[in-house]
Amino acid sequence: MIPCYIVPLTQIIKNILSINKLKFKVALVALTSFIIGIACKDPIITQIGEIKKQFIEDLNLNTEVSEYIIENTEVTDNILVLGNKCNIYNATGRRYYGKYEYQLPIMIIDKRITEEIVEDIEKNKPKVIVYIGDYYSFCVQRYTKSDDLYKYLLEKEEVLKEAEEGALEYLDSYIEQIKSITIVYEKVNKMQEEGIYNIKINERSVIWTLAEE
Repeated sequence: MIPCYIVPLTQIIKNILSINKLKFKVALVALTSFIIGIACKDPIITQIGEIKKQFIEDLNLNTEVSEYIIENTEVTDNILVLGNKCNIYNATGRRYYGKYEYQLPIMIIDKRITEEIVEDIEKNKPKVIVYIGDYYSFCVQRYTKSDDLYKYLLEKEEVLKEAEEGALEYLDSYIEQIKSITIVYEKVNKMQEEGIYNIKINERSVIWTLAEE
């Protein structure tokens, strides 16, 4: 919401600066600052708390994953992070030598990108593939039957009757996103089943390591 304040605040400041009387101008600045401070105090404190909480959780999780990668790979090894947690590349000093270091949200925009990502993974065979999230969420995304879900929702007349304008368009978009994600994750799972990768399941991450030939 912060960008929404830019226009009204700019207009208020502009009007205050146009006042000739210095004391009145200073009083208005103080009053405006006080009102803004009171109005924004709770939202800002809450937001800062959430940011700190998420940062600490991500930092701890990424540290665990990063340490595993550093201990089990060389600097020149090829690694891939599924999703968009690209800070792991910086934390480990490793990189992905394929075209797509991250896949979200770009692969939900164009089906051809999804196909390229799958081909990229098969061709490059990263030494380590990382998924940030619990294994259950990985399986849910893999096994979501998009067409069945769509059919189920369409058959629910009460859902359609209560649906707001644009709801079906949103549903179509959501289904396409799930399909794209499922295609990529199914590829990684298939390579694991074929013995190309060994899987290591942690509480909040999944790591595939290239099997030794």
